[in-house]
Amino acid sequence: MALKSEKAYNCFRMKKFFGVKIFWSVTVWVLLSLFFAGEAAPAKSRVVRVGVFPAAPLVVLLQQQQQQQQHRPDGMFIDLIEHFAESFAWEIEYVEKSWSELLLDLEQGKIDLLPAIGYTEERAAKYDFSKHPVFIDSGVLFTGAHFTLHTVFDLQGKRVAAVKGSLFTTGFLEYIKSFGIHCKMVFTSDNRDVMQAIVSGEVEAGVTIYSLGNELLQEFPVQMSAISFSPVALGFAVKKGQNGDLLAAIDQMMELMVHDPDSLYSRAYKKWMVNQGKKEIPPWVWWGVLGLVVCAIVLVAWNSFLKRQVNLKTRHLQLEIADRKRAFHALSAEKELLAVTLRSIGDGVITTDHQGKIVMLNKIAEELTGWPLASAVGCSLSEVFHTIYASTREACDNSLEKILKTAAIVEESEDTLLLSRDGREIVIAKSGAPIRNQQGQVVGAVVAIRDITEKQKLLESAKRADRLESIGILAGGIAHDFNNLLTGLYGNLEMARMENSLPRAAESYLDKALRSFNRAQNLTQQLLTFSKGGAPLRKIASIKTIIKESAQFALSGSKVSCDFQLADDLGHSNFDENQIWQVLDNLYINAVQAMPSGGRITVTANNISKKADDAHLRSTSLREGRYLKISIADKGVGIPANIIAHIFDPFFTTKKQGNGLGLATAYSIIKKHEGDICVESAVGQGTTFHLFLPMVAATTTSTTATALAKNREPSLHRGTGTILIMDDEEEIRLMLAEMLKMMGYQVEYAGNGEEVLKKIASSHQNFVAIFMDLTIIDGMGGLETITLLRKNHPQLLAFVASGYSSDPVMANPKAYGFSDKLQKPFRTSELSSLLSLYFPC
Repeated sequence: MALKSEKAYNCFRMKKFFGVKIFWSVTVWVLLSLFFAGEAAPAKSRVVRVGVFPAAPLVVLLQQQQQQQQHRPDGMFIDLIEHFAESFAWEIEYVEKSWSELLLDLEQGKIDLLPAIGYTEERAAKYDFSKHPVFIDSGVLFTGAHFTLHTVFDLQGKRVAAVKGSLFTTGFLEYIKSFGIHCKMVFTSDNRDVMQAIVSGEVEAGVTIYSLGNELLQEFPVQMSAISFSPVALGFAVKKGQNGDLLAAIDQMMELMVHDPDSLYSRAYKKWMVNQGKKEIPPWVWWGVLGLVVCAIVLVAWNSFLKRQVNLKTRHLQLEIADRKRAFHALSAEKELLAVTLRSIGDGVITTDHQGKIVMLNKIAEELTGWPLASAVGCSLSEVFHTIYASTREACDNSLEKILKTAAIVEESEDTLLLSRDGREIVIAKSGAPIRNQQGQVVGAVVAIRDITEKQKLLESAKRADRLESIGILAGGIAHDFNNLLTGLYGNLEMARMENSLPRAAESYLDKALRSFNRAQNLTQQLLTFSKGGAPLRKIASIKTIIKESAQFALSGSKVSCDFQLADDLGHSNFDENQIWQVLDNLYINAVQAMPSGGRITVTANNISKKADDAHLRSTSLREGRYLKISIADKGVGIPANIIAHIFDPFFTTKKQGNGLGLATAYSIIKKHEGDICVESAVGQGTTFHLFLPMVAATTTSTTATALAKNREPSLHRGTGTILIMDDEEEIRLMLAEMLKMMGYQVEYAGNGEEVLKKIASSHQNFVAIFMDLTIIDGMGGLETITLLRKNHPQLLAFVASGYSSDPVMANPKAYGFSDKLQKPFRTSELSSLLSLYFPC
């Protein structure tokens, strides 16, 4: 349709300008001929190498001329080239090759001029083109008798032949891509091979040029389909930056001929493209007929008017078709961009129609829901996208119905679980919005979903750390006063119990009181684990012994056995043996309580390395590095999903007699060791706790946990000399003094650091040791005092005694000038052991 309209339009222009411009064309032509005749006489003929290829009727090679005995190529472009050569004294050398070979030769400068080449931006980077197009051509699909082609969609999965490197081949590939059609391409060297492939049945269809294909219809039993594409203006081209004079001469001649109906260009166009072989009726015949038949004048005029209207309408339709093609290509590009965008974004996207039926899912939505697009299309959103509230396990409200009815944008909280088709529960954040048409009517909805499972784990970890920090502030605040009370209470109870003259009933009561004190001390120590600033007393050692021995003590007397799977090359870690023993003990006890009828605990330990791209460790707070991973797995009742996020919270417990500090203490201890603890559980299947501790290089000195399991009471220390006690609590001073006197020492007192410095400076006797409280109300405390004391008494034994365990002085007393520490509350045996280290008997 486009080609016939173009031909009609060109004929109309030729007739229109025939009578008006013939005089000026002849005049200019004569002057131009005289000019070039004068200029060309002395000049030497230039050899112009022209590439030619089979593209009848634009370019006709010798083997295409059907018994015409000629010595050069023929065709519309050849007529123009011969005309240019005659006008500018060129000597033409024709180079016959395939199209792809000629493109390469032109790029390499092996030929000077290439006719019948279409302009593209990609080619403009390699070649220079003439200004005036010679002919508008397009790609067309041809088929054989064995295949009927109605629409381009009939080509889905079919074999299609096309010339390799052809502009129209590229246009065809882009054309079918815009419709999402995939073909099996068979590439050939020229258009005749395309036709031969169709006839032989090698392919179902073939791509060729309209002009050449129309000629080949006379030679091959093929059919031209109604599918055309990629209209392209054909002209001349030279190598980029070279032979610019050739293009200048061609443009100059085409400028003169393009609007002249009697020029060689117009004649060649009629000869090859309009009515080949048909003679045009001379104008004088029309005048004779008009002179003989007067009435025919009116009919001819009316006919001319109608033709003009038809031509104008045709031109208008051509412009409209071109606009629609541009709009179609723009829409196809937009559609492709949308598809690429949806595939690229990291959120799941689901779109529905106005009835709530699914229209589209992107790749992420398929992975999250477990539904492939082919199965989901046409289903209701609630069937594919099933969500519940994480806290209540109840189905979420129908937000889609709200979107479609109210046209409102809906965003839901992060307390949402997506129940995937494959049984997974995924924590998601979702939002929805209406889809409107151009009239503003709601025609559907779009739902965006994001997997925030890992994010929720990190948030829960951060919240848990904040809660522990708050508990730490509270624990650190009460530590000093509460431990002072326990120290005085326990010391006096222990000393009363040591009296030999007590009745048996009193001894029994005191024993019960001391046992109650031990539970209070353990509870306080668990609470103090959360104190901010208190560092574990670490040593580099192997953790294998503690893992096994703590399990033996915790499982003693129960119906639960333990299976150890510890790596032979399990590395060392820098840890506090007492604290890690406490962590393992808590986890073993929890496992026993989860299996009241008995069972087996599996304990595994191995070395791991965390890297930035480790997906299975991404939810932990571990930095990159090497770690010991200890896993304790039971086959118990499991932990419900609605409480698993709170099991590490202080004071959270589901046990009737629990205090809620066991797992919270374990969490705090592991965090202070720069490690992490996490849990995996399923109701009815069991629970697995994973501990991560940083791995360090082994040292030659290490301790074992054997001493922790033994409860041997050392004999009471005996010594002599005077010991100075500094404490602002009188009851603590008196109780410590009684213990020291029982061991043979003399005692003096000081209420604060100022008194200590005065007594040491003024006393004539030498103090063998001094015990100092770390914090003193309204006075100088132990840290300030030891700093001043060491200036004049660097060798004096000075022990810090405090219940304020969050202070770093208690973790490393020697770094602050003290000889050692005595943690409140303390027993007589602990004081005795400390003095025995520095005053051997």
